[in-house]
Amino acid sequence: MSDRSIVGLMGVIAGVLLCLVVGLLVLAAGTGARPGFANPGPPVGAVIEAAVTEEYVNRAFMQNVPAGGNAAWSLEEGRVDIQAGNRVQFTARVGSPVGRLIVKGTVSIAVQNEKLALHVAEARLGTLPLTGLLKPFLPALEVQVNDEANRQLSARMAQAKVRLLGVASDETRLRFYLAGQ
Repeated sequence: MSDRSIVGLMGVIAGVLLCLVVGLLVLAAGTGARPGFANPGPPVGAVIEAAVTEEYVNRAFMQNVPAGGNAAWSLEEGRVDIQAGNRVQFTARVGSPVGRLIVKGTVSIAVQNEKLALHVAEARLGTLPLTGLLKPFLPALEVQVNDEANRQLSARMAQAKVRLLGVASDETRLRFYLAGQ
């Protein structure tokens, strides 16, 4: 696999995270953490480690934030904080019909059956906890976000001829573990 393929794959992974943050702003809901999302290190068979730094994710996020405009809801700015234990926190300022709002949340990331599995662990609108508010709708919305993330990731991984085996994080980076097909 060439360096160009690996860099492209890392870009797709960062893009998936950005899509997730934007999707979470739409979700703006949360539930408790689900079991089985911890993945402490490289799985057996992983031969490639693609690391995506927090700085890279935030730089890409800020470059791709749509400008606030006449839309009823617009993402004005945001920040992603990668944490140990396969968790990512996000904070975003959103323009809304009632003024600027701050949306905060935490997402758990795992790999299940060689697919990325993203789960909203918590979300808040300002100081208002939204846990449970949209609980009946959250599973379907998570499925949509995961399907889109995996569609984009699968297309790029097929080009690079690799498959996703695992993910792990520390305080500054996400590590995706890959193997040849």
